[in-house]
Amino acid sequence: MFLEFWLQASRDETVWKAIIAPYRHYQEYFSKLIRDGIEEGSIKPVDSQVAAQVVVSLAVGLVLQGVLEPHGADWEKAARESMQILMNGLAKIENR
Repeated sequence: MFLEFWLQASRDETVWKAIIAPYRHYQEYFSKLIRDGIEEGSIKPVDSQVAAQVVVSLAVGLVLQGVLEPHGADWEKAARESMQILMNGLAKIENR
């Protein structure tokens, strides 16, 4: 049903714009956070737009999995741990 909704929305420009707006908002929000982290030296130099797309994709993927299989995992724990894995990969660690 979820995928059918997306398919129908992709055919209606008004609905599509309403649906895509939050994704773009969150991608820009996370992109700015990542750029800020790069500037302060806590995040490795990466393409902030791509990294933000990964963050949003992770969130959407977890939501979709939770909808498809609500009892398949502890989704709160999965979200927390997967974000930790992602952030560990982005963290800039100084050589000692």
